[in-house]
Amino acid sequence: MQPHNRLGSDPLSPRARLLAASRPTIEVNSLSELFALGGKLTGVAVQGVSIPPGSVDWDAAEVSGLTLLGVVFEDPADEEAARRGGALIFPAFPGRPYDAYRTRLYDRDELARPLSGVTPGTTRDASIYEHYQRCGRDHPDVVESLAQRVHDHAIDDALSELLEQVDRPIVGVMGGHGLLRSDAGFGQTAEMARGIARGGFVVATGGGPGAMEAANLGGLAAELGAPELRSLVRQLAKVPHWSDPDWAAVADKVRDQIAPTSISLGLPTWFYGHEPTNHFATHIAKYFSNSVREDRLLALANGGVVFTPGGPGTIQEVFQDAAQNIYQTYGPPAPMVFLGAQNWAESGVVPLIERLAEQKEQHVSILVTDDIDEVVAVLRTHQG
Repeated sequence: MQPHNRLGSDPLSPRARLLAASRPTIEVNSLSELFALGGKLTGVAVQGVSIPPGSVDWDAAEVSGLTLLGVVFEDPADEEAARRGGALIFPAFPGRPYDAYRTRLYDRDELARPLSGVTPGTTRDASIYEHYQRCGRDHPDVVESLAQRVHDHAIDDALSELLEQVDRPIVGVMGGHGLLRSDAGFGQTAEMARGIARGGFVVATGGGPGAMEAANLGGLAAELGAPELRSLVRQLAKVPHWSDPDWAAVADKVRDQIAPTSISLGLPTWFYGHEPTNHFATHIAKYFSNSVREDRLLALANGGVVFTPGGPGTIQEVFQDAAQNIYQTYGPPAPMVFLGAQNWAESGVVPLIERLAEQKEQHVSILVTDDIDEVVAVLRTHQG
């Protein structure tokens, strides 16, 4: 079995842009990191940490310019001392099924784990969605709105920290959430994503079911042979739609057969919380705001975006990606690949994008194809 192909360093990748950016604030996400600073805390941001009584001499520490995000002081006197010294303190948001100041991305196990204090068997993912619904969905009150925005900011920050460690280009795969596991397109999308991952890329999706699940599966199973992947798809096809009660259980059985040697990235949203988060993303950046999530997903796909057949949501992503490419919002244009020639010919979107790019005198690499090997070849050619 051949290892992943390695691509050259990309100076315009999310990782390169993050490492090149001026970031004067020192971010601290653990007690050990806090203690290592020895009281020199000016220009430091501490996030999501619980501080034991007397563990920091706040009267002696340099705290002017210190920012504390959701930090819990076990001794109120310590909090008062930090505030007196000039620290800026953003308090926690209690009574919610999510931590607004979380310091890492989600994973399958955390979202699927039952949450204490709620209906027995209710997962954290479902509990947060129920809370989101109860608070008015996209029209919550001012405090809940702030808590959700702080949460999404924390997810953005955690995603940036992951991208700083990823030395491969990222390819987004978009497509319909209604694609059945038993459909031929599911297996094709999984095999294409496997080829993309083996070609030296990280696969990123919207993190939901359908084509997104297929792509995350392929991105995760990069080290498997094609026959092994097809066997996994056949197992999933026994429970084709995400509305089936056994949908997640079958996914877990398949996931347990894969040694996770690849990053497979998912960016779902509680805005579509009735759709489950798929179980094949190793790192899950789940947002409340769908608009933030959509922009982030397309922005980080510096290696290109592959569009499989989908509905209005997929078409929206096509034009959003086209705008980012034509205006070079996040750097030079990346390939736009349309898998499923007949579907995209009938949609009429490709000639319109080509015309818009021509009007702005901008070259955007566009491929319409049914050949998954051609997809990988075009993406690799773009990387030089």
